[in-house]
Amino acid sequence: MKNEALLEVNRLHVSAGEKEILHGVDLTVGRDETHVLMGPNGTGKSTLGYAVTGNPVYTVTSGSIVFDGEDITALPVNERAKRGIFLSFQNPLEVPGVTLSAFIRSALEQKTGSRLRLWDFKKQLKETMALLKRFAMKYYPEEQLADEEIRQDGAAAQLFEIEIHHLSGKEVQEK
Repeated sequence: MKNEALLEVNRLHVSAGEKEILHGVDLTVGRDETHVLMGPNGTGKSTLGYAVTGNPVYTVTSGSIVFDGEDITALPVNERAKRGIFLSFQNPLEVPGVTLSAFIRSALEQKTGSRLRLWDFKKQLKETMALLKRFAMKYYPEEQLADEEIRQDGAAAQLFEIEIHHLSGKEVQEK
């Protein structure tokens, strides 16, 4: 039986280079819960996300990160991704000649360990995009629907069956 908490961060201390950024952070995220971290710039929100996803620039100096009952503190990024922990950027770098769908298909093949037939993948992608569009129209103002990057990011998260998703790179602004 799986643990009731999906993610547990316990007394986490994280450094980047010589500077300690997080000083004993505790966080518990239960299954089927959504948590949003908000606060002023420089308070460690992104650092926490990077530490959970395993970014090697950030060093966990003490504490632990437990995901689905397993201590993942020492696991590399690729092993965390296989377990469903994902980092995406709202303004990713473009790679000339590589389409988003080709990138997602390749990443899914890496995650599952098997080749995906192009026709099956395109059908799954189309169904996922339709689902996201219905969701977005229900919950988001019309002006946000035009944000292609949010829709693409959501499609990738849905296709990968992501459990923990750290979205980085765009500040929330009050209107």
